[in-house]
Amino acid sequence: MNFKEKLAQVLQKLGLQEKAAKKEITQEEAALIAKTWKEEFNTEFSAEAAEWRNTEAEAAAYREIVAVVNGIMAEEEPSGDNGGDGNEEDDGNETEENPVAGARRVIQAINSLNRQVRELASRARPDSPEDTVTREVNVFGRAHTATHVFGIEHPMFSMDRRWNRITRYGRQLEDPTAEDKEAFMDEFRKYSGSLSRRYAELYQMGVITPGKLGEVDYSSLKDAGLGEQFLVRRQDALIARILMIPNLDHIFPRRSNIQDGELLTNAFFGEFSQAYQAGEVSKGSVELEPELAKVHDVMFKYLFESLKWIEKQYIGYLNTSGSDPVKWNMIEWLILHISTKLQKERNYRVMNGYRIEPVKGESAHANFAAFGVIYRLYSYVEGRKVLPFTDTDVNDYTSSNIGDVLEEFTSKVAAVVDNIDDFVLYVNKKHEPWFKSWYNSKYGGNADYTGVQNHVSNYDVPLVWVPNMGNSKLMWMTLPGNIMQLENVPGEMTRMNFEQRLESVWAYSVWKEGASAAFAGKKFDDDESFNASDRSHQLIFMNMPVNKLAADATTASAATANGPVFETSADNAAATALTDITGAKQGVVYIIRSGGGTNATTIAKSGKFDGITAAWSPHAAGDFLKVYWDGAKFVEVERKVTA
Repeated sequence: MNFKEKLAQVLQKLGLQEKAAKKEITQEEAALIAKTWKEEFNTEFSAEAAEWRNTEAEAAAYREIVAVVNGIMAEEEPSGDNGGDGNEEDDGNETEENPVAGARRVIQAINSLNRQVRELASRARPDSPEDTVTREVNVFGRAHTATHVFGIEHPMFSMDRRWNRITRYGRQLEDPTAEDKEAFMDEFRKYSGSLSRRYAELYQMGVITPGKLGEVDYSSLKDAGLGEQFLVRRQDALIARILMIPNLDHIFPRRSNIQDGELLTNAFFGEFSQAYQAGEVSKGSVELEPELAKVHDVMFKYLFESLKWIEKQYIGYLNTSGSDPVKWNMIEWLILHISTKLQKERNYRVMNGYRIEPVKGESAHANFAAFGVIYRLYSYVEGRKVLPFTDTDVNDYTSSNIGDVLEEFTSKVAAVVDNIDDFVLYVNKKHEPWFKSWYNSKYGGNADYTGVQNHVSNYDVPLVWVPNMGNSKLMWMTLPGNIMQLENVPGEMTRMNFEQRLESVWAYSVWKEGASAAFAGKKFDDDESFNASDRSHQLIFMNMPVNKLAADATTASAATANGPVFETSADNAAATALTDITGAKQGVVYIIRSGGGTNATTIAKSGKFDGITAAWSPHAAGDFLKVYWDGAKFVEVERKVTA
């Protein structure tokens, strides 16, 4: 790029092209041009301007010489000779001091040079830079330097930090000092806070998926330093790595900015239209039904033995699993592995969570931190908002009839709603192979080589296969996106903190979480009106699979159950008491429903049920007792006993 092109670039950047053309540049603007020139090209404007003037002056002098000489040549050779080729024969007087002959030789040489210049000019390349250097910023960084790991001049990667020396050289011989520990925890807090804010930014941009993260526009970082650009891209890579853990966001979208509870108000309108007649004849109704979207406080707290223990684990991990750049830094390594475990727990809790208030001073199971989809659906039934289908033909299926049962369930919903094509049917992903086998068996000869169609046969209702449902045969149908995951601040879970207590180090973070439907159904005041309803005010339709106990059974088996709901028999021959749920797992809330009958099954406060508040004696079918297994006994969660 020559001087004129550089000047044009600077004037364009400053918006001074028009003033320069009119020769109206002020002294202040001239100073700004010189400053911008220095920033853009790292040279002094005055020096390049002087060099350009000298070059132009020399070029002008040479042009003058060429013009004079060519003029003399034209006078000496009026025949139009172009100056010859330098091979003319000597006239025999060149040995004499003949000024004309000497001038002719000079002119011939100059014209020969002119021809060469014209020939070379015709083959000259455009006046453009020989090389354009662009610096690609990526998560790998560059070679380590004496002052910065990865060669990135950013405080986080300074070799003054012990953890960066560990990244560069491996385990340090000296033990970490008190200053090292404090610096590490302070940097950890800063980085995790920055990572959480970046997660929220990406969420607002709508690219919080691993695929879309590759579409992020980094042009806004062009004015930031290289270290800052590297850090942002590295954080995005870390977030993408965490997001690669399978989650349920594509099934249940997330709704953010819920600090505690949010009312989602739904309106029901009665019939308005009627035949015309004069006068004030009113008809119609409006009912407002709120749906509460509630989140609960969730946390993780872990006590590391010491910072040196963390260091040993970090280095040991690198020694066995290579040098993946996302795990090169010790802080990132901790965040990645803690976040990975937290996300997996959250994925399972999205489906199976049941909020149980913690006992002060005692740790609790991950599933008890917040409500998930399954128990939220059960709560809509208990709250008289969603009337389930209890028919046996839709509450159980096998690999040989699963497709027929799904079709029967859909037909029941289609009898209630007019827009069945707008709905989606959610089914346990564990049973997807059953559906494929059933489909190939039934339609294999007529599939026209298109493979298994992932929708309800004879309907255009898509099937969504939901993971983490165990053996449950629960299914439900609603509009896509009606059931949501709830949270407050996106990425808040990764905002981790460190605090030191003597040699030990606490790591922790706090966030909010929940699950809810935007609308489930209109709430009824009593069981009679609820059971008699035609489901016309529901937006969620579900079956209600239960594990029915045999008559006179005194135990239930969780190991072979198709879900957490057990129903006692109404045909007990004598008074019967349930004494155990064999194979019970921790983190599961079991629901024991009474089947009614003369000798309805009861539960005494003794043995494995010593953790319930009092003996349970149901009075009517549908009464229930909810319990969970704490490893030693069943603890009561909730009960219903009809008055």
